[in-house]
Amino acid sequence: MILCKRDRSFTFTHQIGNKMKAILLARVSTKEQGKSKLGLSSQIEYMRAFCATHNIEILDVMEEVVSGAKELEDRPVLQSAMKVAKQNKGSFILTYKLDRLSRSMWMISSLMRKGIQFRTVELGLDADNFQIYLYGALAEKE
Repeated sequence: MILCKRDRSFTFTHQIGNKMKAILLARVSTKEQGKSKLGLSSQIEYMRAFCATHNIEILDVMEEVVSGAKELEDRPVLQSAMKVAKQNKGSFILTYKLDRLSRSMWMISSLMRKGIQFRTVELGLDADNFQIYLYGALAEKE
């Protein structure tokens, strides 16, 4: 996969022979949800199936129990996922839904501006920044 810079946004382009790589990030908001593992494990199951369907190599699987409205400074697991993504050129963070990444449009747009690549199972690999902004705004309002 090659990342192409276009008008200050990034777009995925697929190159034959290169395997996409992802860091799976599952998030739940409460300690009770985290203890039960039901929400985390189902998210991971869906992300693993998505990766298998699209021939995506899984670099790491990370679980986070924190409110999606928290700032980046309060999200050490997300910071770790970002670090792995930066260390592995062409990789991206994969979440089940956009609200699992964040419920803050400011955070989502900040990650975009930093060049952090992310995709969701719900939106698929071809979602553009406009779609991501729309879904991010809906997640914030929810």
